This record gives sequence, structure tokens and C-alpha cells, in this order.
Amino acid sequence: MKKSTIFSALLAVSLAGFAVAASGQDDESRMINGREQFYHPIPVDRLLGEVNHPNRMMTHVERALRTYRAPKPIWGEYEHVRKEAAVVNLQLRSKAIDRFRLGKDIEHMHAELHHIEEELHIPVQGHYQWR
Repeated sequence: MKKSTIFSALLAVSLAGFAVAASGQDDESRMINGREQFYHPIPVDRLLGEVNHPNRMMTHVERALRTYRAPKPIWGEYEHVRKEAAVVNLQLRSKAIDRFRLGKDIEHMHAELHHIEEELHIPVQGHYQWR
């Protein structure tokens, strides 16, 4: 009787653990456009360099905004990106870093800043060289 009780308890615990593991999403894989994409997180030592790119690009774009005397709507877009950058920099300083989200935020900020450069009609030679 004791053996069957112990066996059934172990079986219940193992099935519950398997159900939890099977229902959770694997952090290493994501579904993008209906296909599974595997994401290899950025090493922590490279994160600082990855975050510095948008920070330097923001300085470059702000200088261009002043040089080309950008209208207020474009300055509004820039202020939105500045707020995003503050959040990204805060994420970097926190203990729990979601590398996948941080990478996506960096890509999004780069796209928005590049869009601002295009709206200002900056010559291609004047665009920030991302890589």
C-alpha cells in the first residue's frame, strides 16, 4: 500500500512538472511570421556596445535637427525616441536584463532615428553609419 501511494505521488508530481514545462514557451525560440526563429542572446559584455550605438546616433540626429532647423513634429518624434532610450538605458542598468527585448528595442530605435534622418532630407553621406 505504501509503495503504490509513493509511486502515485511521484507520478503525479512528474506529470505536473511535465505539463508545466510543455505549456511554457521556450525563451530561446520565438515565432516570427509563422516560422520559428531561434534567438541567441547577446553576450552581456557586448550589450554596452549595442546600447551605445543608438546613444551615439541620437547625438548625431540631434545635431542634424539643429543644423537643418527641423519642425516641431520631427522634434516630437525625436523626443519619443529619447524616452525609449532612457528606458533602454535603465534596462541595461537593472539586474534582470531581457536580452531579446533589449535587442528589439535597439533595432526599433535605430529604425526611428533613421526615419528622422530621411525626413530631414539629409544627404546619404551625412547619415549615421550604424556598422
